[in-house]
Amino acid sequence: MILLEYAKTLGAKRIFIEGNTRLETSIHLYRKLGFKEIPLQGESHDRCNIMMEIYL
Repeated sequence: MILLEYAKTLGAKRIFIEGNTRLETSIHLYRKLGFKEIPLQGESHDRCNIMMEIYL
């Protein structure tokens, strides 16, 4: 079972991640899994320049 399926069984409705666009392979994987880019919100880590979310 992948992590997204497991989170769903726990009742999660949405998952968001922060990342850096320099990590192109990771960003590609997140998009392939269905994550969509959203505007950065609130305080984030200094090195993060992208936020992505997926609704389960």
